[in-house]
Amino acid sequence: MNRLLPAALMLLFLSACVTRTVRDDSPASDLDTLKANAHRQLSPRVLPNGKTYCMEDARTEEEQDDCAGDLEDGFFLAEQDKARGLSLLDNAIERLRLARNPCKFYQLQCKRKEHKLNEPH
Repeated sequence: MNRLLPAALMLLFLSACVTRTVRDDSPASDLDTLKANAHRQLSPRVLPNGKTYCMEDARTEEEQDDCAGDLEDGFFLAEQDKARGLSLLDNAIERLRLARNPCKFYQLQCKRKEHKLNEPH
């Protein structure tokens, strides 16, 4: 009886390590994090006056010039936000793919891609 106990405990331990649950395949926390980051990166930009427009409110030519500069800066920043958001989305999708289908020890290219995704930017 005493000889069977360590073997049974070892078998029980190994079976617990090998099994995977459905929750491991699609963790909600990753998707919630992706959603929050995408909303933060792609949030609407407003001008210094707190609006998305200003040309109609400008009374002088100087105010129109200032407004046009603000509009141009806002457009440029919005385009940068879109690029960062798309990059964030691409990286998150790749992380989820790797989490659901991990690299094998012999897949060196997959390991390099995984290492590159985990580097801080």
